Amino acid sequence: MNREPTRETFHRTESDYFYSVAYPSIWQLKSEYADFCYEESLFKTALEAYEQVLDWENIIRCCKALDKRKRAESLARELLETDPCNPLLWVALGEATREVSHLWKAWELSHHRSAAPMRALARLALEREEYSKVVEYFDEAVRLNPVFGGDWFSLGYAAMRLEQWDRSGEAFTHVCQIQPNNAYAWNNLASVLLRNGMLRPAFNAMSQALHNNRRDWRMWQNYFSIGCELKEVTETTNAMNVLLDIAKRNTRLERESLNRFVDNAIAYMEGRIPASSRDQVEAVGVSHASVALMEEDGDAEEKQSMQELVPLGSEVDMPTTFLESSKTAASVAEAGRVRAGIVDRYKQRMRDTFKRITDLFVTDPDIYLCGAKLLRYMDGPLRAYEMRLKELRCCQQKDQWERDETRFSRTCECLQEMAADALAALEAALAASTAAADQDDVRRGVLAALDDTLSNTTAVIEAAQDYMGESASYAELRSVLLPQLRSGLQKAKSAFNWAKV
Repeated sequence: MNREPTRETFHRTESDYFYSVAYPSIWQLKSEYADFCYEESLFKTALEAYEQVLDWENIIRCCKALDKRKRAESLARELLETDPCNPLLWVALGEATREVSHLWKAWELSHHRSAAPMRALARLALEREEYSKVVEYFDEAVRLNPVFGGDWFSLGYAAMRLEQWDRSGEAFTHVCQIQPNNAYAWNNLASVLLRNGMLRPAFNAMSQALHNNRRDWRMWQNYFSIGCELKEVTETTNAMNVLLDIAKRNTRLERESLNRFVDNAIAYMEGRIPASSRDQVEAVGVSHASVALMEEDGDAEEKQSMQELVPLGSEVDMPTTFLESSKTAASVAEAGRVRAGIVDRYKQRMRDTFKRITDLFVTDPDIYLCGAKLLRYMDGPLRAYEMRLKELRCCQQKDQWERDETRFSRTCECLQEMAADALAALEAALAASTAAADQDDVRRGVLAALDDTLSNTTAVIEAAQDYMGESASYAELRSVLLPQLRSGLQKAKSAFNWAKV
């Protein structure tokens, strides 16, 4: 099919008033079409359209984008023969040949008024990793043309490599203002703000980055880490689940961040912190609004007239305080019930989240450590003890753990936590009613936990005796932990046998 427009193609041109309309020419339309193709990275199609309108500067630009540098160089040299004082042609020649002298000549020909030569010099320096020159050249380029977002982004990146955090933050701020949908600019701005210790602005910047790109797991990782620092319980829980959906085993779960995540979750379930900063602000706003309404009730005339009235039976105490306290108590009780339901749902969500984590990462003892801490709060020490067993298994899977001081200390730490959980379960079982029928399984679980912990501790002592016998961790296992476990096991057997278990 012939796509070239002709008079026969458009029958409306036969209209008497067609040429009275200010309709753009076919060459303008082709030029706009070529610009659109270039913006959409359709460089080959754009090149064909630019060739039809003989737009040589954009033809050279497309050749550079398509890595046809030889063709771009030959075109630039041909055009310079007829127009040797055109700085843009010298820029094109310099970019095609990577000759700095051509770019400096373009800078002189433009009388230091064009940003294109400085932009080309900066990009060439960026390829050569000369970051100080990149900052210098891009500073000049953005001074001449401050609305080009790509220059600001490259300037911010170079400043980051030079650890010029203030300059980098300023550059990425300009990118976000010019291109608010640039997710990587928001992400880099958050990184710079985090370097400067500005956690809340960094968290907000990461939120904007995720608003524009929700499929990059590294952004979710950063969002999760900053949210844990700010105790954003709801946001970090959601971020963790999205991160597991996208990255799966590529997720990098650091012990510090995961510990903080668990501590924040426990603090929220205990009522010590809100689910998010937004909830706290809304709660403060509601309390302020109620006070404002109370202060504005009634006008001055009503207050004056009410002051002149003497209430009947004024000598008798009215039960207003009692009624108000009853209403307050009822509202507090209702709020408590609502919050209890929310916390129960959150507990189940945390159980599901950690199940997903432990299914993906089966060899990381730190994950089981955090899971045990969380489950001990939600489900008791016996449930946490199950996680401790998996943690111990992971510690002992490391090569020569009994000879390496760091790995041995990590194993001893796990054994101490196991013993603490088992002994806490023993105390809870002893404090429970002896007549409860469902306590039999609990007591058997306590006995099994104490017995297994004692066996594991003895095995670790024997395995590390020849290598870690002089260490403080080994001495603590032998002299402190082992007697505690033996005493606890004997106490459990005596108490539970007495209870006829």
